Amino acid sequence: MDNFVNRLEFLLNNFDHTASSFADKIGVQRSSLSHLLSGRNKPSLDFILKINDAFPELSLEWLLKGTGNYLDKDNTTTITKIIQTPASPPISSTYSNDLFSNDEVVEKPKIATKEIEHFEQEMNTVIKEQKEEKEQEDSFPNFAFGSNKGDIEQVVIFYKDGTFSQFKPR
Repeated sequence: MDNFVNRLEFLLNNFDHTASSFADKIGVQRSSLSHLLSGRNKPSLDFILKINDAFPELSLEWLLKGTGNYLDKDNTTTITKIIQTPASPPISSTYSNDLFSNDEVVEKPKIATKEIEHFEQEMNTVIKEQKEEKEQEDSFPNFAFGSNKGDIEQVVIFYKDGTFSQFKPR
């Protein structure tokens, strides 16, 4: 199945639903489903999640990409499973096997230094971009009336009361 509309039509047929009953089952407006089926709109994340909630046996990979079997083999692929899968091991620290024993201290696995550096680089890039955007918003265009007399033809200032002032370089 190469596109989402085909997969959606397959679901309607396979689960014996009309477009209206399918929209009601997943909790979306009928017009939203109609727009998707006609190709006018693309599915939102919210729409995908509603299908996932109503049909947890569906494979999210199949629903999103069209690859694999449409039914999940282990019947546990849900958005909850994806969210609960840890992205990396916990931050390193030491702890005892038993809170009340004098057993040997065991060290937790350390997060890869490359992962931390990559995250820090991404954060620094985002912060830098936000600062640059803020500076651009705060800056006022620098009009040099005296140095480039031929560049600016006129400046018009509009006031809230409907009047305006017009300035022309000499």
